[in-house]
Amino acid sequence: MTWLATRRTAVALAGGGLIAFFARALLDWRFVYPKYMAETDVLMTAATVAFYAAVGAIWIWGIVGLAAGRRSAANAIVVLAVLLLVLAGLATPLFFCSGSCKTVWPLFDLVNLAGLALGVLAAVSAWRSRTTA
Repeated sequence: MTWLATRRTAVALAGGGLIAFFARALLDWRFVYPKYMAETDVLMTAATVAFYAAVGAIWIWGIVGLAAGRRSAANAIVVLAVLLLVLAGLATPLFFCSGSCKTVWPLFDLVNLAGLALGVLAAVSAWRSRTTA
């Protein structure tokens, strides 16, 4: 499992995690948010877009910093992967969908599972790459 500790693997998994996060975001935006947010709620839409833009910017900064060997960037990737992929991936079937999500089944479940797996691998790889940088 030494391949998980390499910087190249950490960067690749962090990039995959970012893609999984935005895939989940697109599915949420299309199928989940309309149930809870009015189409004319511009303030909430702006706040949601700002959140996704900020997370994307921080994640990209983390990937670039991870490639350069910065510990702070590795820490950022660990935090983002654990919070937004692992915990959100676990919370979805446990609290939001109670089992399998019927929303766009099986696509939503597959994206959630991929995000969960990539989140765990990205967090472990970024954490382990801190000691080899």
